[in-house]
Formats: sequence, structure tokens, C-alpha cells
Amino acid sequence: MLRRMLLGAILVGGLLAGFLHGAETATMRMILKSGDVQTRSIPLREMAENHHRLVIAPKEILPETQTLEVYADFATARKGEEGYWISPRGVYGKFHQDNGEWRSPPMIPIYGMKTPRRTFLAHMTGMELECSIGVRAKDGNYTLFQQFPLGTMYFPPYEDIVVDFYTLIGDDANYSGMGRLYRKIQLDCGAVRPIRKRIASGESPWLEYLCDAMTVRIHHASKPYRKERVDYTPETELPVRAVLPFEQAKEVIRQLKERGVDKMAICTAGWQSGGYDGRCPQSFPVEPVAGGEEKLKEYIAYAQSLGFQIDAHSNYTDTYTVFSQWSPDIVCRRKDGSLATNGVWCGGNAYNLCPRNAWETFFSSEMEKIGKLGFRGAHYIDVFSATYPYACCHPDHPCNRAEAAEYQRKMLQKAKSVFQGVASECGWDHVAGELDYINYVSRHMLTLENRPQPMVDGVVPLWEIVYHGIILANTDKLLQNKLDARKALRLVEFGGRPIFYSPNDQEAIAAAYEAFKPLRYLQKEFMESHEILAEGVARITYGDGSEILCNASENDFSWKGRTVKPLSYELYKPEGK
Repeated sequence: MLRRMLLGAILVGGLLAGFLHGAETATMRMILKSGDVQTRSIPLREMAENHHRLVIAPKEILPETQTLEVYADFATARKGEEGYWISPRGVYGKFHQDNGEWRSPPMIPIYGMKTPRRTFLAHMTGMELECSIGVRAKDGNYTLFQQFPLGTMYFPPYEDIVVDFYTLIGDDANYSGMGRLYRKIQLDCGAVRPIRKRIASGESPWLEYLCDAMTVRIHHASKPYRKERVDYTPETELPVRAVLPFEQAKEVIRQLKERGVDKMAICTAGWQSGGYDGRCPQSFPVEPVAGGEEKLKEYIAYAQSLGFQIDAHSNYTDTYTVFSQWSPDIVCRRKDGSLATNGVWCGGNAYNLCPRNAWETFFSSEMEKIGKLGFRGAHYIDVFSATYPYACCHPDHPCNRAEAAEYQRKMLQKAKSVFQGVASECGWDHVAGELDYINYVSRHMLTLENRPQPMVDGVVPLWEIVYHGIILANTDKLLQNKLDARKALRLVEFGGRPIFYSPNDQEAIAAAYEAFKPLRYLQKEFMESHEILAEGVARITYGDGSEILCNASENDFSWKGRTVKPLSYELYKPEGK
């Protein structure tokens, strides 16, 4: 609540200029359960020069609304116009379709649009965890909107829908300006702190090491994975199999050290009872097939003796019926009282673990117990930063998504107090202030490569302009493990940190580490801008004055007296660097 008050009070200066003419309005479109549609025009409140706010109180929404859409009346474009729409992750599209639609969850609570009439950033500060961001083309008319699935939400609207619209001009009238503005908002309200300040304060003693290291996930034990939804029992669960027992893992990491990988952040997966995602959220006893508790302690100490940072992978979002403390009462309930599930993983049918219940019962003592194994660095909790927080309608521990996000933050803060750092999976904003690193920002690049979308033209580093220099991250599922030249260049373009999900290809790990070394000093810097200079050619600038020219085209490109070869980059350091 305090964070929301601070966000609402900020007057952003320096990045904004110019003025808006006339009264600004937004449209609220209510699609009723009957199929009827009602629309209302809502005046925007003028907060400051170039800053207008949309506020919709819950009482203004008809109770029979199934789906709610809201959009500023200037969030429109016509086919053929110059400009683009852009979604929270940086997925963008130009205006070239007659008809179509694309929607995405709000990984970070911003979106924007550039047209011949206006460039704006929209910042959501109310009900943002309940919506998706959408763009729709109908007969060549584009609309950028938020959509709320009120009919399937666990709770009726529980807070005002609030969206701040900022108009950007001049050098800020682009997606780089949008990212810089939201970063400023986050820094000014204290929601996040730069890596450099966290290092200087000593609050994250492993963070400087993590900036120079690459992450390697080492998997020790697992059950077979089957797709069918099964509620296993201790008698019917699938057998746990060794993948890389702790004793053998010692030799693997020693070999990596000999290959020159002198800084590595090891994410220890499949160490817990049942192996990887086998009996979540159960951790103990440490899986015997992997070697048991004493061998795990020896392995941790050995990794630390080699100079590596080593931490544990854990999961407190899913739970299985083979969890030793399984009860339907720990599971999130839907509004009809049924148990909420997500996917099917190694433990079988995965139920949504209620974050409030986990926090109020076993979580803190579990962190303390895992801490006694010796892990230190950035304890990894899966999924927290990869999706909407799980809401719960259980009468004994209800929580809406905003409240669930607060419980997740508390859980990460507890883990950080024990392990001196904390990490998670993706780039969702609601836990950004707690994280040292994430495995990858999103899987949008991978998804779009496999299933191109007519409305989408690509992905640009909007997230990175906001959070590079604040959260360490690999860029996308597409850019993990061993990369070809084109993907490796894409990782450089987005300022990404290499990551491997297996230690098996040691040659590739060592090569990726060497390729990372010349650029790793930039992990502490803000990414200030990204600009497409020509087809396949991008220029990226950083806060210290460093500049990178990435050439993904088939031709040489000349820049600042150098020839940048195809599928390569040039780093331009400022004088004295």
C-alpha cells in the first residue's frame, strides 16, 4: 500500500516536456455475461504537465460484467501510419494489419505507443496483476488496451483501476524513453535499488561476484516426467533416478574450474526429497539417490573451496499429493471452492500452493533449515517472478493477487536474510525489488520464433532499459545454453548474462564464459538506449558511456571508424575505461 501511495505522489520531471491540448478521455468497455456491451467515457485527471491519470473505482463497474476493457482514447492508430505499439516485455508491432489481435500478461506494469500524433507511456498502479495488455486491429484501426477477465477472477475488483499516462517528446519519444521513465519512477519511489548501491551498502555480499559469474544449473536427481494428470501417492509415485550425484558433481565442477571458469554461480537442482519438482514443496530428507545430506554438505563446501557461489533451487508455488504434509487445505481454492491446479510436472498433478498459507506456516523454518546445509549466495525460488501471483479463496487463508504478491515478497526477503541473496525465474515486476538475478526475462523470443504472430514485428529491450543494472538476467529461453553466432549476438544486444541448464558441455560453457568476460563490467550499468540503425543493426548505449554496435545483417557496417562484420559486434568504451 505504501508503494502505491509513493507511486501516486511522484511528479516525474526532466524526461517530460510539451503539453496536452483539451480534455483527455478514456473508454471503459464492459462486455456483460449476457453478451451485451456497454461503454462509458471517462475523463482523465490532469496530474501535472504531460501526466494524466485514469481512475475507475469498483463501484463504477457493472456487477454483471464478464470482461472489462479500458483504453485511453488517444491509444489508437491507423494502418500505414508511422510508429508502433509496445507491450511490457518489449514485444512490439508496427501498424500494417487490417485485422488481428495480440495479448500478453503485464510482466512489468507499463505499455506504450508511438504515433504521428503522440508518444506515450502507460503505467498501471491498480489491479495491474489482474489484467492483460492487448492490441487489436479492426478494419485497419488499431487500439491498445487493458483487459480484465472479471468473470473468472477469484475476487471482485478489490481496488481502483489506476493508469497513469505520460506523454514523451524529443529524444524521449521512443521505447528507450519509456523504459528510462519507468526506471526513474521505480528508483524514485524506492521500489528497486541499483546493483552498484546494493554492492556498496553490503546488503548483497555476493552480488558483485554474481555480476562477473555465469549461472550453471546442475541437476542431481529426478523422477520421470509424464504428461497425464495423476495424483500420485507414496505407493504409486514414480521412482527417483540419479542424474548427477553430489560426489560425481565435484569432479564436474573441478573440471570446469580447470577449463578457466573461475567464477560460476551454481544453482543446485534436484537435491531435495523426490528430486527435481518431485514432492514440492518438500525439501527434506535430502534425496538419498543424489547422495543424501552429508554428501550434499560436502559438495557445497567443495564448490565454495573452488571459489564458486552455490545455492539451492526450490519451489514454493507448486505442491503435489506426495508432499509429506499434503492436505487440500494448503492449496489455493478457486471461487467455487475447487482446488486450483497449473501444469503436470515430475510430481504429477501440480496444485497451486497458497503463498499466504505457506508464509504463515512452514516457510520461514524451512529457509532456516536449508540455510544450515551451507548454501550462500542467491537462493533460487522457482516461478515467483514468472507469472501472476496465485490468488486463493480458501476461507482460512484468502488472498487476492495483490496480497499474494506481498506474501511472495516477504518470502523472498526471508530467504535473502538467510542466504544473503535471492533469485527467481523471470522478469515479473511485483518482486523486482527483492531479486539479485533471474534465470531469464521471458520466453517471448522462443515463442515468436516457433509461432510468428502477424501483429508482432519483434522484441526490443524495453525490460532491460528498465532493469539492466538492477537485476541480473539472461534474456530469453531462446538464448540459453550453447548458442549459435546469431543467438549469441542477440544475447549481447540485450545485455544478457549467459546461463546453462546442464554442466555436460564443458567446452561450450568455457567458451561462453570467455565471450562474457569483455562485457561483464556492463552488468552494473544502466542500459540507456537501444536504437535500430538499419535492418539487422542495433546500437546500444550504457550509463557509463559504453556503446555496442551489433550487426546481425549480411553486410559490413561502418560505425565510428570501425567496420563491424556480419554476425558480430564492436564495443566502444569511453576514454579511460
